[in-house]
Amino acid sequence: MGIKVTNQWVLRLSVDQADAALRAGMEQMGAAPTGPVGHIEGKTKAALLRNRYGARFTVEITDHPEGSQVQALIDALGDKHQEMLDELAATLPEGVLDDRGITAAVEKLGKFDRWMGKRELSHLRNILNPHERVLALAQGTYEKLQSLVVLTDQRLVFLEKGIVRESVKEFQLGAVSSLSLSKAWTGESLEFTASGAKGTITQLQPGQGENFAAAYRQLRSTPAKTAAAPAAPAAPDVLGQLEQLGKLRDAGVLTDEEFAAKKADLLGRL
Repeated sequence: MGIKVTNQWVLRLSVDQADAALRAGMEQMGAAPTGPVGHIEGKTKAALLRNRYGARFTVEITDHPEGSQVQALIDALGDKHQEMLDELAATLPEGVLDDRGITAAVEKLGKFDRWMGKRELSHLRNILNPHERVLALAQGTYEKLQSLVVLTDQRLVFLEKGIVRESVKEFQLGAVSSLSLSKAWTGESLEFTASGAKGTITQLQPGQGENFAAAYRQLRSTPAKTAAAPAAPAAPDVLGQLEQLGKLRDAGVLTDEEFAAKKADLLGRL
């Protein structure tokens, strides 16, 4: 049909619950969802008053340690893809969307940095691995490219997203041996060493480099939990799942009968 844009979300819901919630959201958007559990398709009509073309939705839902992983794809003309994906996410019950630390990190950016990196920020969740979390963000220059600098619990990433091009450079945390902060009247800069080679991030706004360096130090001061012996599987959070079921019932996503059946299933696992 046109341009395809994909978002990945982690929901604190089972696959069945996420499927029901997303179908309800697509119904609200007029997408008429169809398909088996875990695979939803739908199509919206053009909305002239909102300057939107018709769009095709394809949503895939799979298991995730936190609940379920969602890959939502929109195929449409125009430039309203992210707006429509955000609208679908906004239909979900409060508290079920785990954005893997992005919102908290964005809140620490200044308005100028958010404006400069709006394309990169809207694309960020699409380059994250399924179990990766964002710890800090900054807007700076690296190798002559104005980039969104991303520190996750797995990588140091430089993301530059243009209208027709995309540049992603990354270093696994195990390869980053040092990161130091410098301050001057022109701004802050970070120098890091990865795999024996040095790199410099310049033109950081006051406070951004310091926040980034602090997040890095905190991460390195707490050794990776993966080095420990594998933990026993966590007991299912039945009470939490019951609470989410109640929210879905109250929101009209689940009927009383469906709620009772799923409640009995959860209690039977105790």
